[in-house]
Amino acid sequence: MNTELTDLILTNLVKSPDFLQKTIPFLKAEYFKKSHKIIYELIDRYVNDYSAGPTTNALFVELDKLEGVPQQLVDEAKTIIERIDNSTLEENQSWLLDQTEEFCQDQAIYQALLTSINITEGNTKEAKGMSKGAIPKLFQDALSVSFDTNIGHNFFQDAGLRYDKYHTKSE
Repeated sequence: MNTELTDLILTNLVKSPDFLQKTIPFLKAEYFKKSHKIIYELIDRYVNDYSAGPTTNALFVELDKLEGVPQQLVDEAKTIIERIDNSTLEENQSWLLDQTEEFCQDQAIYQALLTSINITEGNTKEAKGMSKGAIPKLFQDALSVSFDTNIGHNFFQDAGLRYDKYHTKSE
């Protein structure tokens, strides 16, 4: 996994409300590893509780409240939060959105693959109790990850042209 990209994603989640709003519905904790996962979970929980992105100070406070997390992971997470605090936003937000979408797609496929392997090997705990019939759906869902929110018809766009078409007599 690309650590620089995950750092960049986490930085922009904290520092860019626009990026946070566009990407948080598509990101999942399982897409991140170890200390990055801890920080993402803190961000996600904060967003769910307060409907806004956290500051780095809030992340430090929430990190100190965590129980049952090995000290090594907590220390790594603190280092990452310090990097987030000292870094700047990515100037090219459309590039970052594209990279984040690709990251989500890759991670979704990877997770589907792991779950499929667990299903075929009979590891019911890791496979979340799924049967072999669930494998096609896993990959279908993984391959359909997209940030494109334009999924329908814009009724008001070109309303004048549509009105003219409806009122034109045809033979």
